[in-house]
Amino acid sequence: MADVWSVAGGNWNADAATVWNTGAVPAAGKTVQISAGHTVTVDNEINAISTCTVNGTGVLKPGFQMSTSAFANIVVDSGGKLYASRTASSLLRVAGTITVNGTNSVDYGILGDPISNVAVGAFIEFVCTSDNQASRGLNTGITNAVTFYGATRVMTSTLAALANIGATSIVLAADMALRLGTIAQWSNGLADMILVGHTPTQTNNGAQNDEMDIYLVGNYVAGTKTVTLADAGAGQSYWPRGGTTPNWNDIHQTARQIGTPVYLLAANVGIRGSAYNLRPVNGINCGAAHAVALTNAMLAWDYSGINSGTGATLTSCTLSGNNIGVQYGSGNTFTTCTLSGNSSGAQYGSGNTFTTCTLSGNSNGVYYGSGHTLTTCTLSGNAYSVYSGSGFTFTTCTLSGNSYGVQYGSGHTFTTCTLSGNSYGVQYGSGHTLTTCTLSGNSYGVYSGSGHLFWGCIMSTNTQDFYAVGSALAYNCQFNSGVEHAAYTARAVWDYVESRDHDGAPNAFRAWAGRGGIVNSNVVTVPSGKAISYQFLPESATYPVFKETRTLVEPGQTLIVHWWLRKDAAMAYLPRAQIIDVFADPLVDNVSAPLAQAVMTNSIDTWEQGIISWRNAGTTARLVYVRTQGKNATGNIYTLTEAYSVWQAVVQAWR
Repeated sequence: MADVWSVAGGNWNADAATVWNTGAVPAAGKTVQISAGHTVTVDNEINAISTCTVNGTGVLKPGFQMSTSAFANIVVDSGGKLYASRTASSLLRVAGTITVNGTNSVDYGILGDPISNVAVGAFIEFVCTSDNQASRGLNTGITNAVTFYGATRVMTSTLAALANIGATSIVLAADMALRLGTIAQWSNGLADMILVGHTPTQTNNGAQNDEMDIYLVGNYVAGTKTVTLADAGAGQSYWPRGGTTPNWNDIHQTARQIGTPVYLLAANVGIRGSAYNLRPVNGINCGAAHAVALTNAMLAWDYSGINSGTGATLTSCTLSGNNIGVQYGSGNTFTTCTLSGNSSGAQYGSGNTFTTCTLSGNSNGVYYGSGHTLTTCTLSGNAYSVYSGSGFTFTTCTLSGNSYGVQYGSGHTFTTCTLSGNSYGVQYGSGHTLTTCTLSGNSYGVYSGSGHLFWGCIMSTNTQDFYAVGSALAYNCQFNSGVEHAAYTARAVWDYVESRDHDGAPNAFRAWAGRGGIVNSNVVTVPSGKAISYQFLPESATYPVFKETRTLVEPGQTLIVHWWLRKDAAMAYLPRAQIIDVFADPLVDNVSAPLAQAVMTNSIDTWEQGIISWRNAGTTARLVYVRTQGKNATGNIYTLTEAYSVWQAVVQAWR
């Protein structure tokens, strides 16, 4: 039994004589119980009580902005409710945890009954005395336990006029109805902060993350849509503060052109810590599916805004100033949300869905995790837009102005995306697929990595389209920058990057082969009766230049390769045609030998031809390369192969 319990509804302080069994305001150190059927409104500062428990059908109603006192812990039992006032601003301060044991138990606005008045702020502060403080935050293992639904706001606009370096005001294209105020008012949902993005038209290669700045609203004139910019607060370590000493995300200031995006970083309802460096370990810790639904809400100054759980739904929300916006969990849904000024916007987890979201001004936009889906999202001004992880799907997304658009990771899929103005569009990683994407204005379009697949992509105005890429296949892609593939000779001798329908031209071909040189399609020097050959431009007498195709030979089948070879200079290493076991490749392991091979003579400017064959006598299919190769410091080599896999009976008849 609690030390103090309610015997009627009313105000915590003003009606203490009739509300509490003791006839007085609960004293410090006492446990308190809100009894079933009673609504008790927090109307002033409270004494330093111990745990407050809300029993079934009881209601604890924050209706006052606490500033000096705090609950130690709050427990909401099944049927009980924590219900924020819709008419009076409130700040509920808790120096421990809120434990939720029932459905619909935390109601800071719901669909049909939101906290729709933007002048009413309703926040929960988890009071911290150190950063990443344990035993703090809202904990629930119940489905449909927590809802926040704030006022609907205009979340984005653009600049209507040029903003020069050092500008103290900007003009918006759309009215955002901004609220002026201090950082303290912002943290209680009563003032606004904005993020001014980077100029959408890049004027130079490389990251534009110097063009991400966060400001408080010093003043706002709705008639002209003019915003007076104010400092976002000293020491906000994860925020690129406008006009301040440069940090990792604020290298140097640049003018903003018309059309530069502006994002709202504010809401009138939410959860936060005490300061940017006094944060609870988790704002919300979910232990059940669909435990949380947040709309027009903000999670700020939490080490992790949302931790774990599945099926959380966030709509038009702001996650800012956290170490991690969203951590772990799976199947969470984010729609028109802004994750900005965090160390990591979203970290770990699997299968989360982001639609029309903005992840900007973070150290990491998306950090690790697997199977996330991002649609029409903007990831800009981050140090790492996407860092590692696997199997992400990006559709019509923009990754721009980041130091790294995509770094590390494996198996990501990008469709109709734009990667522009980054230092590195895609760096390292393996097995990514990019379809009808644009990579432009980056220092490096694609830097290193292996196993990537490109379909119908356009690369332009990069310093280098590719740099030291290990293996990749491009179909119908345009390499329009000054350097198509730099430092390809720095890769392994067996690495191979191939472009088919090169630069969008049907049947055009280019390959960068290991350390040995480049291969181009050729329609001039061709074997008799043929329309095409492949011209090798050897660059090394040590490392081979080669062209290869993979083919699968079924058990009992014979692979027959008709080859043509020609060269225009004497060469110590003579060009050759080979059938190679992909798992016993002489380029990888020099003790391995070809399955079959033919070497041309040292003739010059003469086509030589022949046939090599290999039969798969095993019981499983074998994957092989059909390869032609040569090596020399100068000169040209021309090759062509035609390969057929046939059954042994056909081979015998053919012979």
